[in-house]
Amino acid sequence: MKLVPLLLLQFLTLSTQPVAAFPKLHPRDGEEIPWGQWAQGAWDLTAGIAAAGVGAFGSAWNAGASLFQPFEKSDTATTQQNQGASNIQTDSSTTQQDADPLGQQKDFQLPPDPTLDLLPTPSAEINLMVIGKTDPNDPCYPSNFNNPECDGRPMDRVILTSICENLASNQIQITEAIRSRNQLIESTLNAIDTLNKRNGHPGPGVRKSQSNSYDVLYFLVPLTDKQVDDINRLDGVYTVEFSQKLIDYNYRESDPALQENLQTPIKVKWRQLDDPPTFNPSFHIETQPSVYPDLGFISTPFKKKTAPAYSYESKAGEGVVAWVINSGVDRSSDFVIEEYHFAQGATEEEADDLGLGTCYASKIIGTYGVAKKGRLKIMKIGSHLESVADGLTGIIDSVSEMAVGFAVIALDQNWVALGGVMTKVIEDLITKLEQVYQVPIVVKGGDETNFNEYSNPAESNIVTLPALWSQTHPLIVVGAVDPISGERYPWSRGGPFKTISAPGRVKCANQFKPGSSQITKGGDFAAAQVTGLLVYLLSSAQYGNHLRMDPSGVPHAIKELVLKLGYVREGSQDISIWNGLDSTLNQFWR
Repeated sequence: MKLVPLLLLQFLTLSTQPVAAFPKLHPRDGEEIPWGQWAQGAWDLTAGIAAAGVGAFGSAWNAGASLFQPFEKSDTATTQQNQGASNIQTDSSTTQQDADPLGQQKDFQLPPDPTLDLLPTPSAEINLMVIGKTDPNDPCYPSNFNNPECDGRPMDRVILTSICENLASNQIQITEAIRSRNQLIESTLNAIDTLNKRNGHPGPGVRKSQSNSYDVLYFLVPLTDKQVDDINRLDGVYTVEFSQKLIDYNYRESDPALQENLQTPIKVKWRQLDDPPTFNPSFHIETQPSVYPDLGFISTPFKKKTAPAYSYESKAGEGVVAWVINSGVDRSSDFVIEEYHFAQGATEEEADDLGLGTCYASKIIGTYGVAKKGRLKIMKIGSHLESVADGLTGIIDSVSEMAVGFAVIALDQNWVALGGVMTKVIEDLITKLEQVYQVPIVVKGGDETNFNEYSNPAESNIVTLPALWSQTHPLIVVGAVDPISGERYPWSRGGPFKTISAPGRVKCANQFKPGSSQITKGGDFAAAQVTGLLVYLLSSAQYGNHLRMDPSGVPHAIKELVLKLGYVREGSQDISIWNGLDSTLNQFWR
């Protein structure tokens, strides 16, 4: 009985409002909407209001009606709809939107991404592995939408808000108009999600980014193709695209055209040391004896064999934060985690989900780390690309309150360059971290699956993001070498996008046996040691202040310093890291 007054209220409300206020129910000239469609729209509106609340009234009306609309609007009708909707705005909302720096433009074109030209169109198999649902046996992947069984089935989509339009700009202001539009998007998505569940499509509900700096950067919710079209018409929606899965396997591409493109000459600044440099620093040197070769490698001077001890400045990371973005880290007695954060999509448990993060963190600070006294903060992310974006915005919230030159980011994830707006959003966030907050970022080059040797050495070139951005950004891309010989491991990716190498076989904390160690290998751990080196250099009495004062900015300056300090071990062809201590200062060599 309660439903009858509510339905009556809906139709009374409709009769007292301008037609343009409800444009999705307005027929084309000379066309009548059948009574059955009005009734169905009203029923769905009722369900939407019951779930989303009275505040979502307008959104639920549009969602309930348009989902069952039997015709597509012409461009003229759409234009009339937008004009009609704008005519009923109040003066205050119009003023706010006029001041909105992001505007309401719906037509956009992404600038060309030079790195994407290097990659061929991925195969259908790769597409199935990295976007859409996580089950590879699901018959309703995006590439299988012609399957009649998939008709009308909602799939995970990322709804990027208008904030993303000018994300690279340093002048973004989150106005009340932007917040209001995001709230409208959210209430509409809640209403649609309620309808989908009522129609037998249970899902996780509406999820969203959590940044304080950017309000809502994106929403994540299962939608059908038709619902995507409706959502794209809302003010404040930048675009809608599939949720792309991060790769937890290693991508191998042997296309000849790709390999030809990747053989371009490497352009880096470095020097081959003929003799160790002479320094006269006034700082104390400490030595950790009887270490595994991976640490000894880092403080071994030019023309010397890998030392069985690790020498370092006594400050060794003091006051500098290493942000680790990965699938989680277990707490360990070998290092201290100062803060633990969870991006959207991450399992909210302080645990090492993939069995890599604990070893990774222990190579940055602590007993097995390069920067013994560095500070460690964890940003745990989920398995999809939007989680990386959310993690980066969370870090921006933090570093915006820090002094310049006291933070480093280790982005321990990679993904196939399929294009899409979310990839551009992440690049814009990286740009902001580098240019505005002066935060250097370390990424891995990637490894071959199961550490198999390549049948063709050319196949070992880097082919994934974010490493492919290293020639347009001061990213430091790391490969893995043997800690004794300095030779590159055959499973470690290289090529012109790689910056530097570090030991890929390491001794580190064991996440399976707390308090014990393990010896393992992988490019992730080489990148972790380079992250530790950056933390070390920023705290160094020898280099720290010079890096922060360099006019090129901290990310560029520290990348150049790492290359200048690095040298090619005898019998190798790869430039590998060195912490800058020469034979007159290294206690082991005295």
